Parts: sequence; structure tokens; C-alpha cells
Amino acid sequence: MSFTEKVHALYQKFNLGHLNNSNDETIATELIQHSKELRNEQTQCNFLHDALRLYEDHYGLNHLEVAEISSYLGLVHTHLGNYYESKELLENALIVFDVNADVDEIKPVETLVRLGITHVLLGKSEQAVEILAKALPIIDKYFTPDDIKVAEILFDLGVALGDLGNNEKQVELLEKALPVIQKKYGDENFELATKLAALAAGYMYLKNEIKAQELVDRALPIIQKHYDSKNFEVGEPFANLGVVYGALGEKELEIELLEKALHCFQTQYGEEHVKVAITLTNLAFAYGAKGDRNKEKDLHEKALRINETVYGSDHNEVAKSLLNLGKVYGVLEEYDKMKNLLEQALPILECTHSSETLELCEAMIWLASSYRDKNDRRTEKELLQCAMPMLIKYYGRKHIVVAEAMADLGFAIGTLGDYNKQSEFLTKALPVIEEHYGSRNAAVEVIREALKPLNKDVPRQPIWKEFCLLISQRRKHCQAKI
Repeated sequence: MSFTEKVHALYQKFNLGHLNNSNDETIATELIQHSKELRNEQTQCNFLHDALRLYEDHYGLNHLEVAEISSYLGLVHTHLGNYYESKELLENALIVFDVNADVDEIKPVETLVRLGITHVLLGKSEQAVEILAKALPIIDKYFTPDDIKVAEILFDLGVALGDLGNNEKQVELLEKALPVIQKKYGDENFELATKLAALAAGYMYLKNEIKAQELVDRALPIIQKHYDSKNFEVGEPFANLGVVYGALGEKELEIELLEKALHCFQTQYGEEHVKVAITLTNLAFAYGAKGDRNKEKDLHEKALRINETVYGSDHNEVAKSLLNLGKVYGVLEEYDKMKNLLEQALPILECTHSSETLELCEAMIWLASSYRDKNDRRTEKELLQCAMPMLIKYYGRKHIVVAEAMADLGFAIGTLGDYNKQSEFLTKALPVIEEHYGSRNAAVEVIREALKPLNKDVPRQPIWKEFCLLISQRRKHCQAKI
């Protein structure tokens, strides 16, 4: 049986149409396009694995056609949540591209971006930044106002940078790519609407609520039209739109859209998939913002179980779920459960992240509060001291989050007898807290009372207890998406 006959047999096995091109040297691109007709991504994955074996047997491992299929198959595995399989396929493709001098430079850069995204999803942020930094100048070199392929690669790169926290660069790249995409698809196209939803999320992170509102209001009617057509690709834009609308204060619409996204992901991928876990987590935050803490807890527990199944017990996504669930138990005043969950999360975050991340910092702050509730002020102090440099790095010294943690630290130090150090921290924290809440705020009054000249006959404990109660109540109310 010839190679072409084998490929035709593969098409028949998966009930695909006939190939339009019988030329062996150009058949891979057409094969990848036809694989998209398989609406179920697991079936598409199986088809491409069979195709990859055929191509490897026919051409050998170092052929460009093999690399092209391997790269696209890596992307499909990313969609399925199989990140380690994706990483291996993408790295193999890059090796082949590197040894072929006549390769079109866009194909390896597209693979680089896919690999960078996979590293983001694996929680390997430093490697992701390094990979994406290699891709950007090449994309800039080839970008033109008419090249839709390069524009879509640029857009994907921008989204990845947003996931890494570089939202200014995210918006810059997405805005650069969007006119090309809009020109290709038109104003009412589903593909354009998905891009608008992603761009809206970027603007939301930059606190540009007007622009975010404009974009989601454009995107939502287009996405809604596709919901009843069994087009499960609406899951991703529904999820993005839900989070943005929630940040804009439209909590009921947020829950409605996230519930629709959850249904799409569960139908498309099954109950135990990373996208299901992410959507459950965002739904949990939405219900928590409405005050339904028990519903929030149940959803975080489901997300935790999925992440443990998908990633294993020592992955940073599991640590984030432990952190989220621990915070809810703290809000529910089940402090022993909170402490247990946070103590599980902390060493995972320390091992799987770089030494300074907001997740690690947040875990330390909440764990510190659990030790305060146990009256272990020394451990509370040590945790807050570890967290402070990270908080200052991410927020700056004049941010309310930094000021509150500094006041917490001051009171912890004071209860251990160092009132001079307590006074130093409270003096730094007071102006920021007063500016944020106003001069008549209860927390401001507690700090002012603590800063009065020390009278040894006056018990100090009620002061810090009152302040810590006020701050813990604020944190319960303001708990938000990570």
C-alpha cells in the first residue's frame, strides 16, 4: 500500500472526506485542516497521532512535514489539558525545524509560542517568559497589516503574556493584531468576538473599565448566537466574558456566563479537565462575592479534586486550590481547617514557584492570620516578615494591602514586647489606611490609640485584637480572584 493510500485509509477510519491534494510533499497542511472537521478534540488527537506515525514511517523523524504535524498535535494536547505530552511534541518539532535550514521561519515561531503557552499552563513562568521573548522579535519582523497567520500568532503571544502578568504588553500586542483579524473575519464573526473577549480581560486588568465594557458588550451578542448550535467553542469566550462582567460588577451575568462555559467544557472534555477546574474556581469566586460562602466552598472543593487528579498532589495549581479553599474556611471561621489547608499549600508554592509570587505571599498572609487566631504571635510575625518584601515589590509601599499587612506585623511585634518597632510599623501604615478608609474609620482609630504614649497600666492586647478583627473582616469581604 502506498503512502497516499495509507493516508486515505486513515481518513476513512475517522469518517473524513477525501484529500484534495495527492502530492505527498504538501499533504500535511491539508491533513491538519481536515482534522479540524473532527469536532471532538480527543478524536482529533487520536487521528493526528495515527497520522504522525504514518509520516514518521514514511519520511523519517527529521522531516518538516513530521514537525508540522507534531506542532499542531502539541496544540491539541494543550487544549485537552495534556501539558506534558504537549511540551514533548512541541520540543520535538522545534528540534526538527532547527536542523532544516530552508524552513519557513513562521512555523518554528508559531511552535515557540505554543510551547511558551504550555509552560505557562505548567506553572513554569520563568521558562515561559524566556521562550516567548525569543518569539516576539521574529513575529515583529514578519508582521504586516494583511498577514492573518502572523496576526493570530501575535494575538496568542499577547494572551500568554497577560497570563504571566504583563497586561500592558498583552493589550499592546492584542490591539496590534486585532485590526488584521477584524479585516479577515468581519465585524460580526465568532472568531473576532472571541478575540474581543480576550482583549476585554486585558483592559480589565489595566483598570480600563470603560474600554472593557465596550468590548464585552460588542462580543456577547455574537457569542450568544452560537450557544444553541452545539458549538462548544463558545465555552472559552463565555468564561472570559463572565470574569470581565463580574469585575465590572454584573455578578448575576457573571454567574450565568460561567455556568454556560462550565456546561460547554464538561460536555466537550468531561468532568475532570483543567478548564472545568478553572471555571469552577471562577464560579466559586462569583458565589463568594454574592455572600454564598458554602456554595463557594463546595465549588473550590470540586476544583481541588480535579486539579489533584490532573496534576498530582504537589503541583502549583493544587496549591492554589488549597489556598482558595483555605481562605473560604477562614471566612467561615473554621480556623483549624484553614490552617491545615494553608500549611499544605505553602511548601508546594515554595517549591513550584520562584521565590517571590503573589500566591506565595497571599498564602503566608492568610496562614499568619491562622496563627494569630491560635495566639502564636511569633509564627505570625515570621510569616508576615517573609511576605512584606513580596507585597512591596508587587504593590509598592503606598498600597492599602501593604499598609494593612504592615499594621498586622506591627501589632504582632508589639504583643511580643517590642513597642518601639510596633510604633514604627504603625506610623508607616496609618497614613495609607487613613487615606483609603477615611479618618473616622474604626481601624484608623485603633491604630491611633495604639500610637499614644505607652502607659504600662493600660492593657495593649484589646487594641491589636480589635484591629485584627477589623482587618480580617475586610479581607473576608474583599476576597477576590487570584
